[in-house]
Amino acid sequence: MKETLLEAEERAGSGKSVTRKLRMSGMLPAVLYGMEKKPQMLNVNGRDLTRLLHAGGGENVLVDLVVGKANPEKVLVKEVQHHPVTSKIVHIDFLRIDLTKKVTVMVPVHIVGTAEGVKGGGVLEVVSRELEVSCLPMDIPTHIAVDVTALKINDAIHVADLQLGKLEILTDKARTIVTVQPPTVIKEVAPAAEAVEGAVVEGEAAAEPEVITEKKKEKEEEPEKGKKK
Repeated sequence: MKETLLEAEERAGSGKSVTRKLRMSGMLPAVLYGMEKKPQMLNVNGRDLTRLLHAGGGENVLVDLVVGKANPEKVLVKEVQHHPVTSKIVHIDFLRIDLTKKVTVMVPVHIVGTAEGVKGGGVLEVVSRELEVSCLPMDIPTHIAVDVTALKINDAIHVADLQLGKLEILTDKARTIVTVQPPTVIKEVAPAAEAVEGAVVEGEAAAEPEVITEKKKEKEEEPEKGKKK
């Protein structure tokens, strides 16, 4: 866990209009809380914060935070909020810590190696991209490496399979981290035979309809003879 120095200023106002002006000026809104002390609203320099996170190799960074003219205070970057479209940082939370007490953090999973099953045509599926762990602040890792080299098709690595030394994993032990799925087989469907309208089966002649003509008998009426009086 790397330690870095970051300067901050107390922020008097709050609300969208205030934070919008801050971001336009290159500053970012932040909050500091924990250790049963009153939360403080702060401003930090956006560029300094970005460099700090990159230098720390992730968002679980231990910081010596200097607010105004106060002495440096040991804090942990607890949460970084990003814009949903631009992914730029829009807000940050700092947590006051005691180096002798454990903290709970989310640590990203890094996949290492190429699975044997993938070489045989399988598909690697990462189910859990981060794990919840508990440890002392100085023991927080930048990531958890998971070696998948030995995985064959239908094999998987679960949380219970990991051995992380000083780290206590809080994520469910039965949870799958990564697995190798068998390749997807696409079956070709034979095209249905097209019926040809009006087709005549070979060797069979079309039967002609039989027409029956019925002659009507005409009845001749004999003229009535006049009766003599």
